Amino acid sequence: VGLWGMTGTGKSTLVCGVVEHLDLSDRTYWLDAGECRRQNWLEDVLARIHEHYDGEPFLLVVDEFQHARTIKGGNEQEEPSELRRLWELLDTGRTRVYERSHYQERSLRDMRERLRATLAQGVEAEHGRVVKGHAIHKRIMLDEAERVNWRRVHDPFEPIDVDRLVKEDEGDPGWLIPSSSWEWLRDLQFRSISMLELEYELEQLDGPATLAWIDALLKSFRTPPELDGSKALVLVLGNLDELYVGGKEPWPEMDPDVLVRRHRQLGTAGVHQALLELFRVEQVGRLGTDHIVFPPMGRETVALLLRRETDALAGRLGAGCGLRLAVGNALLAHLQAEATIAVLGARPLIEAVQRVLPALFAEAVGHAEVRGAESVELDWDGRRAVARVKGEGAPAFPLRWPLPAKASHTEHPEDLRRYAVHEAG
Repeated sequence: VGLWGMTGTGKSTLVCGVVEHLDLSDRTYWLDAGECRRQNWLEDVLARIHEHYDGEPFLLVVDEFQHARTIKGGNEQEEPSELRRLWELLDTGRTRVYERSHYQERSLRDMRERLRATLAQGVEAEHGRVVKGHAIHKRIMLDEAERVNWRRVHDPFEPIDVDRLVKEDEGDPGWLIPSSSWEWLRDLQFRSISMLELEYELEQLDGPATLAWIDALLKSFRTPPELDGSKALVLVLGNLDELYVGGKEPWPEMDPDVLVRRHRQLGTAGVHQALLELFRVEQVGRLGTDHIVFPPMGRETVALLLRRETDALAGRLGAGCGLRLAVGNALLAHLQAEATIAVLGARPLIEAVQRVLPALFAEAVGHAEVRGAESVELDWDGRRAVARVKGEGAPAFPLRWPLPAKASHTEHPEDLRRYAVHEAG
């Protein structure tokens, strides 16, 4: 399901609320497509899903999907390999989980050959530990970690005395697979496993069984496991400002209700056309036809959001000082005119509230008129912010406005003419 719209309109917030309401947090996985060119962006998430929900229902949310674009300016972009695997998952419901490195495979092959050599020369093991042929085992299985430890204690240019190392470990029932190698061996497992679990697993093996265990790991390199996501719900969230600006640059002074009127005229065909500017034809086809266009914020929505944010913040600020803090409608109207940038959604408005209210409140409580008062109201009086103590008939006193001045939206003929020229292109 695609959820598209303008930036800052609350798409991610809506999905978070739905996930929490349906109690799906434990089986919901989030991806930020803005990081799709970062190494292991997808790998770690797929590995966790494969371990817990392979073949079972789960929810995958891919946010900021417009950043995964493969078309820019009509030209194809370089596509990361992990992004191709995501498209494979969207198309078929399946994808490979692990991409092993050649270095890991070479290291594992090297360990297998050394183990094979130790067993061929008479080394025996029980419960994962060497019981016969300690010296032979030490000479063959001497690994890089022990070489580094030797150089820390001795002269770095002194040849490593293998016989001395063997003598130092005499009587120690060492592991057939040196414990210094367990960390990288654990990383090769196709499941999360603790060091204690790995130790228990190795304790069940004798020499030939340990060699078979290594062979099984090597075999897994040839056929990486496949994630079955056929029962998954994938939500793709993205910003498609193109739906509303019609090929022109988004205009910060655009009236919010203009966007709402355009939204009522949109359909799925408009979404597909906008997606073709970002993705190849076959990729748009893989996204299917289940698209929801999230509505932009009109003036009424902006006013409701502003009132909700100011009331919540006023409650917290007042409680911290033992006051009832109220915000007047005139101040809200001025804040709406100053901070509303329709094409940027809710963020500029919320940031303005969080910047203006604490600054005005901090200045107000410093005035002598407020000391000992129970309730204070912040408001707007013509051309300035004011504060007054409620219920005592005291005159309002002015406050400094913390935001830079901005021309408000008006119905003046000159402003309407500018709007019309912009809309006409």
